Amino acid sequence: MKLEIEIISEQDPLFLLRLLAREKLHAQDVNKIEGSDTLDIDDAVNDIRAKIDEGIIKFYCRYEKDAAKYEKHILDFCKEHSLTLRFQNEK
Repeated sequence: MKLEIEIISEQDPLFLLRLLAREKLHAQDVNKIEGSDTLDIDDAVNDIRAKIDEGIIKFYCRYEKDAAKYEKHILDFCKEHSLTLRFQNEK
């Protein structure tokens, strides 16, 4: 499921995604998922993925029950780094 929160990146979005993965998800790095246009950002736990689309970082969560937890991590990260975010409801 797609999370409603997105990061609007004014700098290198992959750099920001790597920083988020390390700081909030305790991942070593970000990796492309074979056969997909998404990125593994939680050390292959595969509960949350990301996609970079024209400077926008979008997030996808495996379980709906975890969505609020991951949105909070992303929101906290954006506050700590003074990043611009937006909420997109695609339902």
